[in-house]
Amino acid sequence: MTSGLLDAVIRLVTLLDTPDDLEALGPLAVREVFYRLLSGPSGDVIYAITQSDSRHGQIARTILWIRAHFKEVFRIDDIAKIAGMSRSTFHDHFKAITAMSPLEFRNQLRMQEARRLMVSDGLDAASAGYQVGYDSPSQFSRDYSRIFGAAPAKDASRFRLATK
Repeated sequence: MTSGLLDAVIRLVTLLDTPDDLEALGPLAVREVFYRLLSGPSGDVIYAITQSDSRHGQIARTILWIRAHFKEVFRIDDIAKIAGMSRSTFHDHFKAITAMSPLEFRNQLRMQEARRLMVSDGLDAASAGYQVGYDSPSQFSRDYSRIFGAAPAKDASRFRLATK
């Protein structure tokens, strides 16, 4: 993050404390943040993501869809259609942009939500697994351990202690 972008974001966040200033200056502050984002080192990528006909835009659309439906079972062919790509083209572009396959991405979302459910809501591992779309507690536990390096209950316990 550039110092100009950081300054613009700080100005925008500071406006949240003063409703009158926010109403008058908020649109300008938001516009400055957009300007700083687009003129910064990642501006080309950010612009490409906003273009629905670009590959980045198509993948961004599927990422939003996966985020909204990560608890569901879906086929790669179905989300490739959302992107308007063939299965193999979609898979290649998704992996190039996110550094993981669509199913790995979905599993990461599932595991993050499961961790949150266990730590914040006190759910046990099996219940958290069911809540995020797993049918098998043992498969959930294996996947969780592979991603986070610890069994679900142990990991959640460690997180609870760290946040106290």
